[in-house]
Amino acid sequence: MTSTAQQNGLAARILEYIQQRRDEKLEKEKNAAKRLEITAKYEPSAWLSDAARRARQLSFITHAAKYIHGDSRGSSVEAVNTDSPTSDGYISTNSVPEVPYDVVGNAAALDVGKLLLLEHGGQKLIDALRRDDNAPLLAIAPDADTAQEWADGFLSVLASPEPSAHKFSKQCYWPVQSDEYHIHIPLYATSLAHAIHAVIQHARFSAEAKATREARRKEEDSEQEDVRYPNLAVQSFGGTKPQNISQLNSQRGGKAYLVSCEPPDWQRQTTPPLNITSIFSQRFERRLYREHIQPLRDFLQRVADRPNNDRIKKQRAQRLDTIVDEILNRAAFIQQLPPGWSADPDCRLPFEERCWLDPERAKTDEEFRSQRDATDWAAKVAQNFAIWLSHKLESGTLAFGAVEQRELRDLLEPELRGL
Repeated sequence: MTSTAQQNGLAARILEYIQQRRDEKLEKEKNAAKRLEITAKYEPSAWLSDAARRARQLSFITHAAKYIHGDSRGSSVEAVNTDSPTSDGYISTNSVPEVPYDVVGNAAALDVGKLLLLEHGGQKLIDALRRDDNAPLLAIAPDADTAQEWADGFLSVLASPEPSAHKFSKQCYWPVQSDEYHIHIPLYATSLAHAIHAVIQHARFSAEAKATREARRKEEDSEQEDVRYPNLAVQSFGGTKPQNISQLNSQRGGKAYLVSCEPPDWQRQTTPPLNITSIFSQRFERRLYREHIQPLRDFLQRVADRPNNDRIKKQRAQRLDTIVDEILNRAAFIQQLPPGWSADPDCRLPFEERCWLDPERAKTDEEFRSQRDATDWAAKVAQNFAIWLSHKLESGTLAFGAVEQRELRDLLEPELRGL
């Protein structure tokens, strides 16, 4: 049963919610007669009675049909035991410790869904009603029969009607045996998508994540891990009316993340970069230019005549960070080669690039170590990078001078210090 504190807390949240909705309506209405109608409509008992009736227009689910097609009228279902999360090695809705309900149905009744998801002390109103505990409603209702009537109406959101498909449902024919198939109708795992969205949003935009990335940029210690999700895609649902798909979709602004599931790229065996004059202009250039540098140049050309706002700055910084990460990753493979490869007579790299890419040579080559310690090779490598990248980004409308090159240099140089 709900504790007295939880009962009173949930009852207070319900009253606060109703009052907030009433005040929002009154703020927009200046007509005195209509303001009286709104005040009467949002009297707690009257509003809860109406909400209990409208609850039948909603369903609390974990897997929704409308994500597959916005006009689908097929069944959405609660397809997970929310009380017993499991971990069997597969990522599924059951992997989520606390599965968020999604709400589908008449968008005009979504306010009822928000009511049932009100929480106090870790206790949601819908969870209390699900356990036949209507104590929070008893604290508001004029009598026990009314509280029970409200509870029965609200619990209709958990009803499981006869499953049905629709002409806009997708159908997959799954072979069982010769000439026999099961027809599978996939539903969108909206609760799982919402949980994934929350994790990625935190990793990208939370104050902790921003502080960690800033610490990494400044080469400072951080107790938090720098978590990144490369090659993310964003899928949109519902267009300008995401609430028509579901309540969670509305909370996400109609967006959901797709994590890259590409198979790993075949990597050829790393060989020493011999007979080339710079690691940038020849070894790093081919694929890096096609996948990252050219798209960055195209982006800079598109926004060249626009005000340099925060969105443009953010996208530019993200694209440049990706290029730096790719270079550091590829350099790491070369650094794993047997030490001393840069002493080969066919190695034509400048000394600073040898210091960067063959750091273990300093442990056995005293002369190399002495020259490496006496050279600010990190600054020179970063300058080589800045000159190379600026030349690749230049075009008829883009020019990179000393200031821009210094900014490019400052992206890489901090990453090289300490190697």
